[in-house]
Amino acid sequence: MSPAQSQRYVPRKNYVRNVLLPQLGQMGLQPKIINGFIPEDLTEHQNAKSVDGKNFMWGRDREGNLAAPYQICLVLGHMKIWEEAVKIGRPVLVLEDDAFLEKRDIEIVARYLFEYQFLSFRESDNTLLYLQSTCPWRPGKSPKSYPPSFLAKINRWFFQVSPGWQDVSGTAAYLVTPETCRTLLNHFSGSPLWNIDGMFDDLKRDGALRIYIPKKYKRNFKLHPELA
Repeated sequence: MSPAQSQRYVPRKNYVRNVLLPQLGQMGLQPKIINGFIPEDLTEHQNAKSVDGKNFMWGRDREGNLAAPYQICLVLGHMKIWEEAVKIGRPVLVLEDDAFLEKRDIEIVARYLFEYQFLSFRESDNTLLYLQSTCPWRPGKSPKSYPPSFLAKINRWFFQVSPGWQDVSGTAAYLVTPETCRTLLNHFSGSPLWNIDGMFDDLKRDGALRIYIPKKYKRNFKLHPELA
């Protein structure tokens, strides 16, 4: 790890171990740290891109720009988590290392995680419970906002975000089932990789992935005020 990477990621690692993991334990979860990838992990052999011996296609964004190495690493890290979810056969709460939960919101997020498991198969098939309230490009990391016309009520706890709504940017916090992970892995493993949230958006617009948010979506995980 380079000095610049160490300066960024060591404080995040300390935060995860000392603050975030204990919070998750308080919610009744059994957290596990899964290490992601850095650009140095990406290799090329005979024009094939690979990481950990697995090949992937390097993609471009909607403007035709080649994805940056860190964007590819982020996608591959999430794919590694989805593989783990399929392996253990249980829904997983995916958190990046700058996910931040205010103490006042621990109980309500725990309740949403609990209620999500009671969705019917029809409601939960190929869905993702999106639990990120802020994004770095918003001034002051202000909370996301969803116009009511773009939300469809699922039950008393959740809304579905309309396929036409574009702002699902950021992947710091979401809950996903093994079934949905299989869908994501099938799509991502056969597609050029670029921004993961853009790929989520493509699946949402095509109807292959339904994105749900909790009723009180502004009281979910935020980006860390200092480390994000």
